[in-house]
Amino acid sequence: MGLYERFEHVVTIVLSLVIAVVIALALMQLLIRLVLRRPTGAIDPLDTKPSRCFSAW
Repeated sequence: MGLYERFEHVVTIVLSLVIAVVIALALMQLLIRLVLRRPTGAIDPLDTKPSRCFSAW
């Protein structure tokens, strides 16, 4: 492999790892929020009322 091909390979691997880490962190944050809110009853999938952020409209 030439120098430019190695550079492309390294950039591809680094970008793939960065994207994977961002997705994993976002998924962990979502799961933590869901787990922490569920026991308090803050999430009700059957609730059809609009959320607080839309109530002012």
